[in-house]
Amino acid sequence: MSGEHELKSSSVYQPESVPKTRSSLLDAPGRSTAPDNILSILERANYIASMTHLEDLLEQMLSLMLEISGATNGTLYLLDREAGELVFKVIVGDEDSRNMVGMRIKEGIGIVGSAVQQAKPIVIEDLASDPRWYRDIDPVRTAHLRSAITFPLLLRGKPIGAVQIFNFVHAELELLQVLGNRMASEVDKVQLLEQTKHSNIRLQALVEMLGQIGAILDRDQLLQLLTQQASQLLEADSGRVFLVDRTSADDNLLLYKSSQNQGQTLKEDISMQLDEMSFSHPEHSFKANSAISVPLRTRPITVGKERAKFEESLIGNFLILDKHTGDFDAEDTQLLEILASHASTVLQITEIYSDANELFLDFIKVLASTIDAKDPYTRGHSQRVSDLSVMIAQKLDLTGDTIHDLRIGSLLHDIGKIGIPDRILIKPTRLTNKEYEQIKKHPGIGYKIMSQVHLLHNVLPAIIEHHERLDGCGYPLGLQGDQISLFGRIVAVADVFDAITTDRPYRKAVNIEAGLDYLKTNIGVSFDGYCVNALASRLRSGE
Repeated sequence: MSGEHELKSSSVYQPESVPKTRSSLLDAPGRSTAPDNILSILERANYIASMTHLEDLLEQMLSLMLEISGATNGTLYLLDREAGELVFKVIVGDEDSRNMVGMRIKEGIGIVGSAVQQAKPIVIEDLASDPRWYRDIDPVRTAHLRSAITFPLLLRGKPIGAVQIFNFVHAELELLQVLGNRMASEVDKVQLLEQTKHSNIRLQALVEMLGQIGAILDRDQLLQLLTQQASQLLEADSGRVFLVDRTSADDNLLLYKSSQNQGQTLKEDISMQLDEMSFSHPEHSFKANSAISVPLRTRPITVGKERAKFEESLIGNFLILDKHTGDFDAEDTQLLEILASHASTVLQITEIYSDANELFLDFIKVLASTIDAKDPYTRGHSQRVSDLSVMIAQKLDLTGDTIHDLRIGSLLHDIGKIGIPDRILIKPTRLTNKEYEQIKKHPGIGYKIMSQVHLLHNVLPAIIEHHERLDGCGYPLGLQGDQISLFGRIVAVADVFDAITTDRPYRKAVNIEAGLDYLKTNIGVSFDGYCVNALASRLRSGE
């Protein structure tokens, strides 16, 4: 019988001292006969062993051991093999000391550490005289602890933890060790089950994370999400991303780009040499109790049927600091390596996208400037309207993608003037009614031209609606109120403000305050109040 084998095996453990007052639990006055009592204990142990929640199993088993030994309170530790530490898991009978749960002690230190290291029980009648007893942890709370039984939890002869019971009456070592070994196998099963569940949850979170970052084309947004979610995935306080600074002649120069620190995302540009990077770098506060670092490396990218041919190279470094529950383990490293590998590819794509987008934006700026160049008085008008529109959008807390579309739309708002005769555009005197009707066609001309470009469909409202008025008296569509899009409202404010604050052949420019007063006077008639106030706030704050 396996139970008999465990019982015989436990008899080899000899306590360092056995209390003189030791009496058997099984023949104590008022107790049932030994077989009945053992059967009752085993039935209860089997019931406890069926529990699937680790904390419940540990607490119930410890409570049973306290009853068997007549002890007042007890503690239970589990061994973290990788760290070589015993982790305080459960306290029974001493509610005031529950704040000690989670504390760690080095294997081999103290009474508990000695019991685990020696793989045998230790019985102490007088704790106060034992040099291994931690008197300094909390002298007030530990003063009532007089005696202790400490024994390891053995699984296949190797310790996985330890139990310590205090102020015992019965030192039933064989029975306690048998129950401890019985519990050890169940603890191991439940731990494996919980680790599997935890790993599955983390893998699912990683898959969701990979999907999210794969859809991001903005590098700063990507870096922010990476540091934030990597810290959460690895249950750490902070994360940092470093990128190799390609603008520097020194390829070893790293640029500290993004940081997640206890829920706060920071963007920083701090340059440092790769060989200088240290977890305790004083200037950059990288001091940490635990850390994990993996490289970010380029990968070949397939475009169509062709695969890019280039050597793998270092593009950065992913650093995660201070795990909440001790040191990082092999699973943490594997998860971060998967994330870093995918992030490296996405970073390459964002760089390609950024370069292509910058080229596209440069083309748009050149296109807009060719229109402005036709009239020396409107030179730079499209760029200024775009800058003002972006200022308004930022104050209104629009998203990065929306602001990007608005930037392009506002740059192109006057592109339709390409179809207006030069003699009208550069006329130094006021326009006739017929000439003005010609001018009023430029939003429609611009819309017709740019609607042929599929990528510009989102920006078309800025082109065709920037001369519409809230009262319906604008052109070319005569839209009013909510019929006018947000892009149309924003660019209308920016366009008029720039027009009246720059010199024209038939009038002088007004100053900024006068320009803002004009806009405010016409809120609700021509202009949207939110847009006007957003512009006024940005300009008056000196931004």
